[in-house]
Amino acid sequence: MKEQRKKKSFRSVLCHGKPSRKHTCFDQYGTAYFLNFEKAVLDTPSRDLALMFRHFFQSRPWDEQEGQHWLQLYERHFALFDEERHLLMSYLAFPESLYQSVDLYTSKDRTITELQAVTILEKKVLTMNRVMRFMNSVFKRDEEEPQQS
Repeated sequence: MKEQRKKKSFRSVLCHGKPSRKHTCFDQYGTAYFLNFEKAVLDTPSRDLALMFRHFFQSRPWDEQEGQHWLQLYERHFALFDEERHLLMSYLAFPESLYQSVDLYTSKDRTITELQAVTILEKKVLTMNRVMRFMNSVFKRDEEEPQQS
């Protein structure tokens, strides 16, 4: 708690603002480069990571090992502070998409069937379960690392 009081700000970095495979190009060695910085802003690195993870969690099924792999790749170039890692996890855990799905389901003027609304909500719940497993695996890994030193 005392350390947090001493630190009055987070690091600010240039965040892409809309990281996705559509805005990425890879060289012959597999190194990724971002393109299209129209939505770029100065913010904490946790923001871009959260946007990227949320996009990938929604777009296709993947597990916590793949999420750990992506996080480790990122941290090879730019390691997160503990506070930034916790902020990333809080961004990921925020249940905005669940609330939107429930709103869609309960809306009187929805344009989809009840079955479609329930299917969307079910996908969001499964996604949040993957997010929770990913978060648990990241913090479990963090707890194990000091013991290995």
